[in-house]
Amino acid sequence: MSFFISMAIQTERKLLKRSVAMMIDYAILMVFIIWFMATYGVPTEDGYAVSGIKGIVIPVVWFAYFPITEWIAGKTLGKLILGLSVVTEYGGRISFTQALKRHILDMIDIGIVGIIAIANTPRHQRLGDLWAKTLVIGGDNFRCRSCYQEVTLSNDEILKGEFECPICHAANKTQIM
Repeated sequence: MSFFISMAIQTERKLLKRSVAMMIDYAILMVFIIWFMATYGVPTEDGYAVSGIKGIVIPVVWFAYFPITEWIAGKTLGKLILGLSVVTEYGGRISFTQALKRHILDMIDIGIVGIIAIANTPRHQRLGDLWAKTLVIGGDNFRCRSCYQEVTLSNDEILKGEFECPICHAANKTQIM
């Protein structure tokens, strides 16, 4: 029973961290969009509008911030703040194609669909992660089954699916990989 409670807590933590990271990232994007529209937009009845060449700036900024940043650094600013990284299913650096695939599905994955996917896949993947064959890892805490000490795992331990408790040296399986 305690195993299932531990897994439920782990899933909630993963959901919370990923959700906060996403909120930070999209808040950054929204601040840019608001600034850009107020600075370069033309007032309309509904707010501001941009047209012509200015109209491609926002998609280009989205493209540069999400896929390119994750391809180059393995994380966005939101993930950096929360200690998360995007890796391949085998723990390597993601390719540009994988980064792009992850974010092409953002419109579907943000919100309830992404939450359901993360909560119900063994490796906490959303649809974009499943399609791109990527994982978001980092900062995972587990309790040792022998001494009940909470341990923060390294990315290698997370990917391997097991760790040795630094207190009692008991072998543990994480059951998420």
